[in-house]
Amino acid sequence: MQNRCLILNDRPVGVPGPEFFDIDTRRVPDVVEGEILVRNRYLSVDPAMRGWVNDAPNYSPPVPVGDVMRAIAVGEVVESRHPAYQATGFRERSAGRNTRSATGPTLCENFLIGKHRSRAPSAS
Repeated sequence: MQNRCLILNDRPVGVPGPEFFDIDTRRVPDVVEGEILVRNRYLSVDPAMRGWVNDAPNYSPPVPVGDVMRAIAVGEVVESRHPAYQATGFRERSAGRNTRSATGPTLCENFLIGKHRSRAPSAS
């Protein structure tokens, strides 16, 4: 399975444009025990991203050149190797700007559309 990723390829000077990013296709990591595979459906575009691409102190470490650009995502759990999650439902989470990623559920929050939202159980 393939994963499209937005990669920071250089530190922007002035307004960040497409020349500072690449789209890369990578293999989706195998889901190991205690993880879930999320297919990202919605990715954020935040003013904070401008600070993340700078190599300067911020509330969050800068995104390293060559890494997947950081974002908040809402995605669908498509595979689960965690007993508290089935491969259904949507999750909000901190993620990279990519189409799929394997993650531990502690980075996620449940989205029960039209009902309520609750914190994900811990992996323990």
